[in-house]
Amino acid sequence: MSQQNNKNTSLLWMVVFALAIPTIPFLLIGWWLEPTIESLANSAGAMQPWQSASVIFFGLAIDIFLPVPSSVLLTFAGQSLGAWQGTLVGWMGLNLSAAIGYWSSRKFGPKVLERFSSTAAVDDVQHLSQWSAWCALIGCRPLPILAEASVLLAGTNHVPTIQFWPPVLLANLVIALAYSLLGEFAVRNDWFISAVIVSMVLPLIFVSVRYFWKRSK
Repeated sequence: MSQQNNKNTSLLWMVVFALAIPTIPFLLIGWWLEPTIESLANSAGAMQPWQSASVIFFGLAIDIFLPVPSSVLLTFAGQSLGAWQGTLVGWMGLNLSAAIGYWSSRKFGPKVLERFSSTAAVDDVQHLSQWSAWCALIGCRPLPILAEASVLLAGTNHVPTIQFWPPVLLANLVIALAYSLLGEFAVRNDWFISAVIVSMVLPLIFVSVRYFWKRSK
């Protein structure tokens, strides 16, 4: 019983630390961050829909190899294009990113995996893949670092396209829809700055929880 209590306490502290890590910087630089986000939102709002769609689509497409804040782009998609068009553009961008990562790692193998992913992330994905390839691909899609690692590992291991695409397409659709709905709802209620901050914090929380979870084992 004592051991179980210790585990519960450790999990509680992990959540506290995970929340504190992204929250403290926002408290320190909030005076600069809010007007910056508002300025970016106004700039995005001044774009033509096709311009916003192009920026979002190509930004998401290169996310597999560059540290692009995809959650923020998807939230902007909902703000500038509306929930449904934002979902479509975001979903297509996420799918193109996955296709680039999958086919490049499938062709060039471990070189791409080593260049654009970490050993720790690959180990985590491999551990999940032992249980279920579908669950690994779906579960890793909203997680920074692991999302890219899961795609690159699938290509390197020559996972058949029939096993790769269904879970990836489904997960990308859910992610694009969730963030686009957040963006549209927030802009209608004048909460857009808060929504962007939330979309930035959530991936950091995922990373923090993963880090502390591994440390507690």
